[in-house]
Amino acid sequence: MLMRITGLDLGESEAIVYSDENKSDLLIVDEVRARHVATTMKLRITGTIGILIATNENGLLNKEEALACAEILRMSKRHISETLLNSFIENLK
Repeated sequence: MLMRITGLDLGESEAIVYSDENKSDLLIVDEVRARHVATTMKLRITGTIGILIATNENGLLNKEEALACAEILRMSKRHISETLLNSFIENLK
């Protein structure tokens, strides 16, 4: 039903429904429409960049490793804005 109402694909719809039904602490989602739907449903969200920020801040990825991840994202043509990616790179520890 969520898929039909929102136009999200099956994976995004299932992730949102699962997160809602199981009272998940955090939903990891990048697609803009899915983020909007999840936020409207009062779900706590983060995306790929948010995960990279957390892993860098918690010492799980050092600056060089995080930069390598950012470069992989840039080359993969994922739908992550250059502004967001550049902000992430500038704020690495």
